[in-house]
Amino acid sequence: MSPFSRAAKTGFVMPRNTEIPLPISGHGEQHIGILKNFTEAVLDDAPLIAPAEEGLYSVELANAMLYSTFTNQTIDLPLDAEAYEGNLNQLIANSKRTPATK
Repeated sequence: MSPFSRAAKTGFVMPRNTEIPLPISGHGEQHIGILKNFTEAVLDDAPLIAPAEEGLYSVELANAMLYSTFTNQTIDLPLDAEAYEGNLNQLIANSKRTPATK
């Protein structure tokens, strides 16, 4: 995307694309379904649709993307949590913003 954006002659121009229809029926219960499933898991030992471990992977991926942006480097998974925390602490220490007061 970056090379395309740099070469674009005007703003908000769309690159060539191909639409591929996916045969999906219905929309499911979405968040309500996840909450219902969580309740069933707590009350009736039902298997979770979305175990917490899966959510942690999403957080790790998001943190890796941020870390990559902060360092301008490719980041391997699993994320080096100590290096990431060190980078965050450095950013906090160098921040020009004052902490919110209560």
